[in-house]
Formats: sequence, structure tokens, C-alpha cells
Amino acid sequence: MALASNALGSGDVSFANLISSIQTDEARHAQQGGPTLEILAEHDPVRAQWLVDKHFWLSARMFAALTGPPMDYYTAVANRKQSYREFMEEWIVDQFVHTLDDYGLRKPW
Repeated sequence: MALASNALGSGDVSFANLISSIQTDEARHAQQGGPTLEILAEHDPVRAQWLVDKHFWLSARMFAALTGPPMDYYTAVANRKQSYREFMEEWIVDQFVHTLDDYGLRKPW
């Protein structure tokens, strides 16, 4: 919802409404991943680990290319909440690794 909030703060109500709708739809999709991974890890832990390894690095590289430069170089320092590195450390170390522990999986190779 941060992007919608930023758009609204800039006065772009239409884009804020659009992004808000998209983000709530994607949030519903994201809620399906945990239960699916739990079932897969229970029945086929090798495949679950392979999928986590593969898709973690694919998404990390894409996310770095699309989000890293705008966060670090295109956002004014006065408006920057945290660097890309700080964001990734919070997301990976504080959230993702704990989630993997919950499912009995290892960190991606």
C-alpha cells in the first residue's frame, strides 16, 4: 500500500486507486503460497527445496534490477526511508529465513 500512499500524497488519486486495487488482489495471491509450500514440503521436501532455491534467486535478481536503482539512486535522500540493502536485509533475514525455518527448509544455496 506504500506505492498507493505515495501516489495519493503526490495528488494522483486515479493511480493510487489503481495500485490499491492491484495490491489487494496480489495480497490474496500471496496468501496461497504458504499453504501450498507447506503441503509440498510435507510430501516432497526435495522438490520444495529445489523450488525455493530456484525461484528465490530468479526473483531476487529481477527485484534487484527493477527496485535497487530506483531506491538507491532515483529517490531523493530526504525522501529515502532506507537503502535497498537495508530493505533486503530486513526482508530476507528478518522474514524469509524465519519462514523457511517454519517449513523445515534450508536457506537457498
